[in-house]
Amino acid sequence: MHHQTIRRFCFVCGLGLVLALPTVAQEALDIDAAQLYRAGPDAIAIDGVMIDAIRYRVTLTLDDTGAWRLTSVEPSENVTMPSELVLDFTRLSIDATGSLIIRDIYIDGEFFSGMVDFDPALESVERVEFTRAEPPDPEQNALLERILSRYRDRSAATREPVAPSVARPERTTPALDTDRSAAIQSTRDELAVRIAGLSEQLAALDQRAAERDAAVAATLGRIESQLRGGSFSALRDSAPVAGPAPIEVGPTVALQSARIRFTEHRGIDFRTGFGVTGDWRGGATTITQRNPNAFYAKLRFNETQDSRPRLYRVVMQALDSGWAGGGLHLHVNHVQRPHGYAHGQSMLVWVTRDPNRYGNHSTYIEIYHSRDDINMARVSIARVDAPLSQALAVEALFDPVTGYLTVAINGVERVRYRHEVPQGSSVEIALRALGRMRFDDLELRVLGPTIPGKD
Repeated sequence: MHHQTIRRFCFVCGLGLVLALPTVAQEALDIDAAQLYRAGPDAIAIDGVMIDAIRYRVTLTLDDTGAWRLTSVEPSENVTMPSELVLDFTRLSIDATGSLIIRDIYIDGEFFSGMVDFDPALESVERVEFTRAEPPDPEQNALLERILSRYRDRSAATREPVAPSVARPERTTPALDTDRSAAIQSTRDELAVRIAGLSEQLAALDQRAAERDAAVAATLGRIESQLRGGSFSALRDSAPVAGPAPIEVGPTVALQSARIRFTEHRGIDFRTGFGVTGDWRGGATTITQRNPNAFYAKLRFNETQDSRPRLYRVVMQALDSGWAGGGLHLHVNHVQRPHGYAHGQSMLVWVTRDPNRYGNHSTYIEIYHSRDDINMARVSIARVDAPLSQALAVEALFDPVTGYLTVAINGVERVRYRHEVPQGSSVEIALRALGRMRFDDLELRVLGPTIPGKD
């Protein structure tokens, strides 16, 4: 929902508040800093409504006729559920004793988990216990950690400043200071040696990547010249592939071979997708996620995929500066909570610009393995020279039997990764966006059926 839409909605709610409370003068009502939250499946809460310089929280509920009704107005300090409460990562389960187990509630920079015990008739709560829980591992959940940092920044920005306190000087001794300085210097020396070794390895990798890119560019140039000089069938027949033997997607197969041999082609109509988060607007071949504050917007497509290798292709472009990203969840199964950070059992090809993490504004490909709707781990990274502010053609060649995944940007192969657990068939694909992103021409190619007696 756009900021202007939110402000108009809050203004309408403010008028409703004035009508509902005749004793409130219109000049005493201030909604400039109001914030909108979901308070349930049929309720909306507006926090930060100022009446006579006192902060209130207003609740609107959708009645049976489809109209929004003002149902509560109370000071924000009396609200039991604070606006900083984040339930996006929460998981619920029932243990063997019948207790309700609640995991990963995020509030004010920390995670909490606990349990709720009910009476035998399930009519009242007998016991509630919650304790702090361990946060996710940033190395295994890099994107989740960046999302959480945005929640922390937002919470810090909305808190009122407090009076500075006088810090007590720490009690130190010369011996402790000497030991600490020596330890710091030793750590710095060790890091310097490691950085020097890594620099040499990166230089060697850059040289190998340059040689590989030159070879790929030469091959693509040959294909383009053949396309200009003849038909597609002639190019296909001249490709170095003998007979109707099934193709293996692995380290020995280049993407250009799949582009030629995967003859079953289907474009995805963006209008058939259904968004669960974000603000998706567009037509059949172009769609844009327009909410700049969406951390993990998703657009899902029902797409049955058998165990044959597939080549996925989509063009994406970031419309925001700074931290941004777009990606494709491919070969998706078992989605139960589509609003979660991850997305069922799937592979995510994520193209991002993350200055805080990488220290630059370059584009990076990150491959993630999503295990369920909550847990998703990054398994591979590669840097891309092309800026995310320009339209990038992203291709992902995936074989669900062997587990091989190959990713190319603008026709140049960048990442090869093998998933250890073969996945078989699947039922869905999904686009994903962080901030405002544009997507064009989503399509799938698959190896056509073999016809006996035909070459």
